[in-house]
Amino acid sequence: MNYRSRLIQVNECRVKLFLLGNVFNRVDEFYAARMRLEEIHRWRDPDSRGVMFRLGPNTVLELIDDRRSGAVVSACGLSLAVEDVWKLHQELVRSDISTGPLKERDWGDTSFRIEDPSGFSIVFFGKTQTS
Repeated sequence: MNYRSRLIQVNECRVKLFLLGNVFNRVDEFYAARMRLEEIHRWRDPDSRGVMFRLGPNTVLELIDDRRSGAVVSACGLSLAVEDVWKLHQELVRSDISTGPLKERDWGDTSFRIEDPSGFSIVFFGKTQTS
């Protein structure tokens, strides 16, 4: 495919979660300690604070506690392809992170869902194994 003819070529994707209320610390701890994501940047200004976690080579999760933003999301979720969805599911269950059941989907994926402390939904998926 010729990417030079495209208007936009995305080199990195940043998923920004604007956290409302007093959940920032719990959500930060969930991704840092419980999910063991790599922290790549943290800031604290008079009007905002936040942290960025590496999800993959070109994907960043950004948590923002910004009282000035006024951002409200009516509904949003994140789906992440992982190398071994079965192994990840087992590791999260052993880590006492509440997970949904593994489900084989008609389109060839096997997936499960978790929610962070703010209620943000994340689906992890991988290609369904064939016998």
